[in-house]
Amino acid sequence: MPEGRPSFFATLPGILTGLAALIAALTTLYVTCFKPVSNPPADNPTKAVINPSPSRSNSPLPPELTPPNLISPADKQVFSIYPRHTVLIWSPAKGANSYKVETEFNSGPTWSPLPTIVTQETTYSFDFVGAQPGRWRVTSINGGGKMSAPSSWRTFVYTQ
Repeated sequence: MPEGRPSFFATLPGILTGLAALIAALTTLYVTCFKPVSNPPADNPTKAVINPSPSRSNSPLPPELTPPNLISPADKQVFSIYPRHTVLIWSPAKGANSYKVETEFNSGPTWSPLPTIVTQETTYSFDFVGAQPGRWRVTSINGGGKMSAPSSWRTFVYTQ
C-alpha cells in the first residue's frame, strides 16, 4: 500500500461497505434462526396445532430443490472496466420462490464476504469493491424456506 494512502476500510466508502456487510449478515442470521410461529386456530386459541403423521399414499414426493444454473458472468471472466458495475444472472430453479446470492472478494490469501442478499429475481446488480478477484454463488429457496445446496462458485477478476 502506498505511503500516506489510507486502507480502503479506513475511508468513508470502506466504512459504509463494512456496515452494509454487518447489517446483511445480522439480517441473514435473524431470518435463518427465527422462523415466525403460526397462530393457533381462531376457534380455540389454547388448542395446540399438531400436524398428523404423514399418511402412506402413492402420491409422488415433491422434486428435490436444486441450485439454479449460473449464466453470467462466465467462470474466470476478466473485466477491464471502471466503474465495476457487476450484473449476476442465473436461470430459475424449479420450485424456487427466491434466491440467496453470496458474493466475495479476494485481496490476499483469503476470501472476504460482501453482503449476502435474498431476492425473488434471477439477476443481481452491484458495484464490485476493487480491482481484484471476486466470486459468486446462488442458493434456491422454496416457499417453505427450505434451501437447496448452493451452486458452485464462479470467479471473475476486475483489472482496474
